[in-house]
Amino acid sequence: MTPPKSHLCCPLCHCVFTYLGKHLRRAHGLQNQDECKILINYANGRINIRSMPCPFDGCDYLSSRLDRHIELAHPEVEVERISEAISTLKYQATIQRLKALRETNPDPPMLSCLEIGMEQEMEHVQLVLPKAEVVPEDPSSSSCTSCSELISKNVKLTNELGDLRKKLRFQHRWARRARRAINRLQEALEKSPSGPVEPTDLDALGDEGQHGSSSDEEARPSKPKPNPAKRTSLSVLQQYPKFPPSILQYIEDYWVHLKSCTGQKKHLENQKSKLGRIMNFLTFMTEGRTILQNWMFLPNIKRVNQWPELLLNEGLVETTVRAYLINLSQFLGFFRDTPPSASKVPKTAVFSVIRAVSACITKLRTPVVIRQIRIKKMKMSKAIPREHLHLCKVLARARIPEILDELSNDPKPQTRRTFFGYLSVYIASLYGHRTGVLKNMTVAEVDEAQMEAKPGDAGFVINVKEHKTNRAFGPAQLYLTLEEFSWLEQWLIIRGKINPSSDLVFFTEKNTRVEKLICQMQTAWADMGLPGIPTFTDFRTSIATYARNVLSPASRAKVLKTMCHDTRTAEYYALHLTAPQLAEIRDDFELAIKPSHLMSSVTDESPLLTLKSNRRGS
Repeated sequence: MTPPKSHLCCPLCHCVFTYLGKHLRRAHGLQNQDECKILINYANGRINIRSMPCPFDGCDYLSSRLDRHIELAHPEVEVERISEAISTLKYQATIQRLKALRETNPDPPMLSCLEIGMEQEMEHVQLVLPKAEVVPEDPSSSSCTSCSELISKNVKLTNELGDLRKKLRFQHRWARRARRAINRLQEALEKSPSGPVEPTDLDALGDEGQHGSSSDEEARPSKPKPNPAKRTSLSVLQQYPKFPPSILQYIEDYWVHLKSCTGQKKHLENQKSKLGRIMNFLTFMTEGRTILQNWMFLPNIKRVNQWPELLLNEGLVETTVRAYLINLSQFLGFFRDTPPSASKVPKTAVFSVIRAVSACITKLRTPVVIRQIRIKKMKMSKAIPREHLHLCKVLARARIPEILDELSNDPKPQTRRTFFGYLSVYIASLYGHRTGVLKNMTVAEVDEAQMEAKPGDAGFVINVKEHKTNRAFGPAQLYLTLEEFSWLEQWLIIRGKINPSSDLVFFTEKNTRVEKLICQMQTAWADMGLPGIPTFTDFRTSIATYARNVLSPASRAKVLKTMCHDTRTAEYYALHLTAPQLAEIRDDFELAIKPSHLMSSVTDESPLLTLKSNRRGS
């Protein structure tokens, strides 16, 4: 057995031994392992005092990092004084642990008496400023004259130490006031460099300190306190008054980087969501920290690794947590390339934080795939049969002209909602577009489709520019036959009589966008007597699945791109086809949803209308 490299002093008999554990068991008869462990840790100096209160006068710090607090908040204290305070804290922590262990009535029982009798003594002894004990006036009460002399000498030295500490605290207060006076002089010089500045008597600051600090506060010119709500112009950051203005200004600079030159509403909303996730992460990282300006709270790898677990415990799913981490990785890349001026984080520490976030993203890869498969399976269980899709299209095609006739006579809101529901369920059963394509369609886009149509074309192409995936696929394209486009033309004529203030094709009674178009679509679906309560996502999933099972890979790819749906989300490109090309893809859509019993028979629907050179309004 290799002997220890250092000798330890026994806390009970104050003798030095190589194997302190054997000495405690053999010489002192200690059998309780927890008791021996506490005493050995005290002898080694391995006592955790991080949660102890600050031992210095006037400081109310009580948190989980006392060691770092002493280093950063009390640089004026001498090294010997800090070592003495830490030793006293370790002794006090050891006494508390021994006392707590004794209260549990352990088995085997405790034999040491280090903490017994110290409770009354610790009440009269402070860590930094000890008070003098009362000595009996009658020296004859003590049986030992030398002990009485030592006690009297100890009391005298203790009183002298107390006086010295009072003088030291006074000098500290004087130094703080002197620094404040110097700062005020420097600010006055910067504001009025040519004018005279009234001198400040630093000696008078010491006299003021003897009378108290109230007069100093009154004589000092009052400065307006910064309002946390006005430190930044961005409303998202006003929810975090805890952070200093330098950090909020840096986050606002990052916001300028995110929003770039585009001013689209959806883009700005997405970037604000990213900013909120970054601020939540910074709030989590700064819990229990008092010094935030230097960003030294950031290189805490243990805390970074706890962030995904916290999000999962709050109820967020794996895909959402992965999005949070990706946004955080992007922010850390910005922090690495353009660090703030007040940051003291080394570049190597920033790289370590980025690696930790990348590792968290990698660990989530398997749970994300499993969740995607589960969601896909759940969506497939809600797939709409092809027979119902075909029947929905047939019934809606017959019902829409009747609704338009009713609107021509009386365009009341209830009939308008019925028309919106039937037209949306008709388009959803055919193309599977998201609800945003229909809600964001404008009159200008319909007129543009009419203007771009050429004589001889079999239909019209409506390009809806505002939708969810316009950055990946460009405008969402709707190819409508002459009959289907005539429904929109008739509706626009009725719409002109209503004369709404909005340019949207579908609008509410308040001339705003129809946010709950799904309710009107489901009402139309139930009105046709079809089973279930499908959503737009159910239509989208069903059509994409049938296209995969029935069509060839080339036709399937065209169908998915036309409906702005592609499983390879990393591929960014826009698809913009002409009317003849979309007419061919329309045939593929019809083939994908056609029931099996109609496959062999020829049931192609001949166009009822033909496009001529004259147009509406000409």
